[in-house]
Amino acid sequence: MTDCPNRAGRSLVIMLSVALGLVFGSAQYVLIVSPTLRTLLNLSAGAFGWLLGSWVGPGVIGSLVGGWLADRGHLRRAAYGSTILLGLSYGLCALPPAYPIYLTGIALTGFSNAALATIANVAVTRAYPLGARRALTWLQASIPAAVMTTPPIWAWLISRLSETSLGVQGAVRVLFVAAGVCCLLALAVIAGRPLPEANPPAKGPDEASPPRRPRSLLGWPLVMVCLFMTLHGAADNGAYLWMPDFVERRFNPSPFPAAWILSGFSGAYLVGRLALVQAPDRWRDLTLVTIAAGGGAAFFVIAFRSTSQYSLTALYVVAGLFMSVDYPSILSHIGQTFPHATGRVMAITSSVSQGVSVFLPPLMGYVGELTGTMVAGMMIPAAMLGTLSVSAFLWRRHLDGREVAAGNAASGAPLRSGVEPGKP
Repeated sequence: MTDCPNRAGRSLVIMLSVALGLVFGSAQYVLIVSPTLRTLLNLSAGAFGWLLGSWVGPGVIGSLVGGWLADRGHLRRAAYGSTILLGLSYGLCALPPAYPIYLTGIALTGFSNAALATIANVAVTRAYPLGARRALTWLQASIPAAVMTTPPIWAWLISRLSETSLGVQGAVRVLFVAAGVCCLLALAVIAGRPLPEANPPAKGPDEASPPRRPRSLLGWPLVMVCLFMTLHGAADNGAYLWMPDFVERRFNPSPFPAAWILSGFSGAYLVGRLALVQAPDRWRDLTLVTIAAGGGAAFFVIAFRSTSQYSLTALYVVAGLFMSVDYPSILSHIGQTFPHATGRVMAITSSVSQGVSVFLPPLMGYVGELTGTMVAGMMIPAAMLGTLSVSAFLWRRHLDGREVAAGNAASGAPLRSGVEPGKP
């Protein structure tokens, strides 16, 4: 983290990384146990898709609430409230199995996760006002680090506990309680250090400039970053949420647990983001998004059409290596495009992404039912990544053209047609 030399900023990133690691590591239990929940409730693919989507959908409200509270100077209280609600949500899921209970509990979990992630991003941005790309990348690396290690642990625990006197249903309920305890540990971590409640002043009192009317956020730049975040986030969530059930039903008997695949995918995310930290600043964000999203789309198509679980795993992990570049690069592009409202735009784009994500898992399930194979449903995330690659490329070309036109107009240089500005 070389954006800012202050030691307080580094300790803040470490603290938030540990807290997010605990929170998102706990969330992996919901994914690992999802095939068991489908069996216990005897759900169709469409109903199961809605259950998966209930985790990401409420993130729309969670992101907006987290960003709004952060802008109102309630960053610390919002962080406390999010983690406490997480613990209560897992406690709700520990009640006897019922579809409405799981829908409600998982929805509240998604709400709190999204709020806490937005709060963490805003806090790091405030701690590094001169530029937070590397600090944000380190923060985002903590999530795949936790997601890489926890799925095999949860899978092992539910397998061992199911063989005891608890049975499958009892094991599911006990581990929901364990996930809630992990979130309370995250609360203890957050309580150990104050969060920056307001943006630090960019100038001293003597240099302060008169307040200006804030620039409007509405326009094509906001539309494009919302599109980028939506295509990446929904594709990532859709493929990841469906993976355990997809593997279990496509490769039956399965050579190895689906948790290993999720762990490898998250490990690829971690490696990719650690490499991105070392990327030169001259590498343009939209160029990285174009290449990474295109590579991820290609490997998604080949992976999900594979008839071997070993090939699927290898190709899916490589796709994760490409996709790990997208999110930090999009965040960096947001910071450069909206330096006056980075927190608000992060909240808006995240909420839009979560809003679309809630419909993708059930859509994938319905497509699988109509075609008779979930391979067709898994092609939807691949198509979204391909669209992201093309969109980022076209938007970069548009911005390049505007920069060239603005430079020519400012310098009075001859236009490509040979006619100088202001002359007939």
